[in-house]
Amino acid sequence: MKKIFIGFILIFVTSFFCGFSAAGQKQDLLRLPFSQYVLNADMYDGTTNWKYSETLGHSESIINPPKPGEHWDIWYKKLKDYQAFVREHLNDTSAYFIELIFDKTNKTTINFNKVAFAMKVAPSEKITVDGILNVKEGRVKVFIDFQFKHAGEEISNPVRKTIPGTDYFLAEDKIAKFSKEITVPYFNADSFSVVPVVRIESVDSAKTRVNIRGLNLSLPSNPARRERYHELVEMFIPASNAIDRQLYDRPEMQWLKKNFIMGFAFIWDNDFWDHTTSKYKVKAYCDKMKREFGGFQSVMIWHSYPNIGIDEKNQFDYFYNMPGGGVKALASVVKEFHNNGVKAILIYNPWDVDTRHSDTTDFKTYPGIIGKTNADGLFMDVGTYGMGFQPELDKYKRGVTVGPELSPLLQCAQGPQAVTSSWAQTVKPVNNQGVLALKWIIPDHLQLRITRFSRDRQNDLAFTWLNGQGAIVWENVFGIMYKWNAKDRQTIRIMNAIWQQFYPLYTSDTWKPYLPVSNPLVNTSSWENNEMRIWNVVASTSLKTGSVEFDADNRFVQYYDLWTGKKLEVVNGKINLNIDRFGCVVGLRKSPAKEILSLLKKQQAEQAKPLPVNDGYTKVLSIKEAKLPNPVVNMVNQNLYSGLLKLNGATYHFTVKHTQREGDCYPDQDAAKETDYKFVRENGFYFIIHHQNITLPSFSIMPGVITNGEFETFLVKSGYQPKNADNYLKHWKGNICPASIKNDPVVYVSLEDARAFAQWAGMRLPTEWEWQAAAETQGERFVINKVWEWNESERYDGYNRFVTLRGGCESWTLKTSRWYFGGGTSYFKNAPGGKEPIDFHCKYFLMYEGLDRASTIGFRCLR
Repeated sequence: MKKIFIGFILIFVTSFFCGFSAAGQKQDLLRLPFSQYVLNADMYDGTTNWKYSETLGHSESIINPPKPGEHWDIWYKKLKDYQAFVREHLNDTSAYFIELIFDKTNKTTINFNKVAFAMKVAPSEKITVDGILNVKEGRVKVFIDFQFKHAGEEISNPVRKTIPGTDYFLAEDKIAKFSKEITVPYFNADSFSVVPVVRIESVDSAKTRVNIRGLNLSLPSNPARRERYHELVEMFIPASNAIDRQLYDRPEMQWLKKNFIMGFAFIWDNDFWDHTTSKYKVKAYCDKMKREFGGFQSVMIWHSYPNIGIDEKNQFDYFYNMPGGGVKALASVVKEFHNNGVKAILIYNPWDVDTRHSDTTDFKTYPGIIGKTNADGLFMDVGTYGMGFQPELDKYKRGVTVGPELSPLLQCAQGPQAVTSSWAQTVKPVNNQGVLALKWIIPDHLQLRITRFSRDRQNDLAFTWLNGQGAIVWENVFGIMYKWNAKDRQTIRIMNAIWQQFYPLYTSDTWKPYLPVSNPLVNTSSWENNEMRIWNVVASTSLKTGSVEFDADNRFVQYYDLWTGKKLEVVNGKINLNIDRFGCVVGLRKSPAKEILSLLKKQQAEQAKPLPVNDGYTKVLSIKEAKLPNPVVNMVNQNLYSGLLKLNGATYHFTVKHTQREGDCYPDQDAAKETDYKFVRENGFYFIIHHQNITLPSFSIMPGVITNGEFETFLVKSGYQPKNADNYLKHWKGNICPASIKNDPVVYVSLEDARAFAQWAGMRLPTEWEWQAAAETQGERFVINKVWEWNESERYDGYNRFVTLRGGCESWTLKTSRWYFGGGTSYFKNAPGGKEPIDFHCKYFLMYEGLDRASTIGFRCLR
């Protein structure tokens, strides 16, 4: 099993300071070793995988099931040998390697982002990258590139500039060692940070396979670098090669063993916040989820994307601006979730670097919010590892889990800064089968399955049931409802009841996957202790009236079908189970305890429930049509404004581009379904294309947006006071408009504020089609892009309330992430923010006035 190339063992990792010149004289260097805590491999196309075995078929996240005809005992022994080996050598740099298979692409990159930025690589200094490649098939070239990020953005995704290396090492021998000393290009160290990147390209057109068993970066030592190195060294050179379970074994972390179902609470969702009553609905939300899913054990409170980036509000400001008192209100929400038996997880966006900079680091700010709210977890959006949060979190609460969206590497799921929970979103099963590698090594790390855009979850539930894992219930995908159908809800209710009863078994080290059974379409896993054994049974597809037979365990005398609640008989040492898609059997040494009897009764009652013919739970309101504008009722001031642009009534055909983002938009009027959209691909990006035919009556519209001075006049003459004054006219910094900004567009006004002004002026806000008609026909007289503009495009599907803002804000330009408001990259520019074309709009979610108001949104009126 243990096939280790002795020559690959890196003696450098036993010392902090290593490295020798060509002449053999010792240099003062710091060496970052070959470690999953040091290196990031480009895993998204399946080209690269961290592996511990060349004999067991597996990827980073999945161990392959037995091959057809393979004897189960032999396969299971290999599986157990692999488990024992990895647990003893998980941190042994000689035990693991990166496997590269070039069949989908001819190149990949491996970077040192995780720690190299912390070393503050300086311009013009000499660094060394060395490694050992085991060439299995083909040949590869190894280049060293340099990637630059803006200072302060090191933990985020955007790369500002890449300087590709031109010199390369050709690896064509079976064992190919290389060592390259490179001079760091000159750059402004006050503005940028740099990291070396190893680029590997296949030379041959045929399939290429290469294993990397060593890849190290050596840097000149200095006092600041040595200090930072010592802070990080326990991560990438642990004291023991064996797995470190210190976080999992904490008493405060034991709640994670029950965490089989996590809900997703979108703060703009009417199930979470009722804008009509201005109240949180936590109790009603929890009751609904108990009724439909059997209850959640935890819930993720999503608070930022896709509105973040509308202005300088950063991800923490969305907490500070929660209705009812900001972080204090959020603490009350968390407390109510706790009162309903649900843990609360907050979100962290590492890519948020363009908005307002916090007064301290994210690693201190976020744990502080966790401490003030008593939340139970931190979810790493687009993350894979725990970064530096755990030591700070421990100062406030020792039971906080850090969990990433992407499947973590094994080393990153253990140790003092382990991610102790994760999503199985990027796990790639083999024909919906396979053993979750992370659970096989760490059985109490629940990796929750999710396919966010699916409307049929039976395959996901089959995969997670076989692996004894849980699932994410995510129905509001950033504004588009993917409601669980009745069959899926009933399935997970049954699973949930079993998970909560038998969670100590499912998180124990007794898992036996892919047990031999009579039906080739059925797979079975079991878990056991001295008192009972439980079998999870899964068919690869619905069998309708199928059955499966497998061996009973002679240690147990009574058997029950936990899926249906019925008692089972053992005939000739065999259990015969009727199955459609799922099943569950428990064997007991003695008569069932009252808790199990109660579960059996509950499952019988569940099976007796007929699935609804017309499932009201999945219904959403149509958003084809926007809410009609309120009629103008104040005629006193209708002639207050002159110089309006006049448009004669006409029939228009409008085309609008909407950058495709999670949450999509609204359907055209002729769409067959609410989720039918017309897509187009331009310059590598997808857009939703709206087509609107509409006859507009004659109207007159303001050529520009309302100014601060004009809004001040409205306040003085009308005495208007908003129902909620959070962030109202925040830029005035008082009740009086500063003279210096009187002619600037008024901002920090809500849609309600804008409507109130329009009514006072004897006008109303334009619809987005009236706005576009004016913009297309009036040319430069219709001034746009000073600010985003409110308009009458409000839509509500029963869960999400939103408008589609028009124009753009030329004074607010972002630099980086495509996830920022505005759609990331528009079809005519490379970053979000700034000016937008006439035929562009962006979906903006409405929660309450305080959060809706922004420094980039104003309005104009028409009559």
